[in-house]
Amino acid sequence: MLLAADRPIWCLPQDQVPPALRTTALGLEEEEARRRLERYGANRLPALRRRPLGLRLLD
Repeated sequence: MLLAADRPIWCLPQDQVPPALRTTALGLEEEEARRRLERYGANRLPALRRRPLGLRLLD
């Protein structure tokens, strides 16, 4: 099963999620995890840069 914009991962039933992500309920094997890390990078969100509180109050 491939993921599509009209059927995002969070809409799938629980038993369909691992096959859609090409993994198992136990997770990835170490070698596959290493390959995906090299290909896609770390699973991290960028830090948010917020305006200082004083400037937000002046707004």
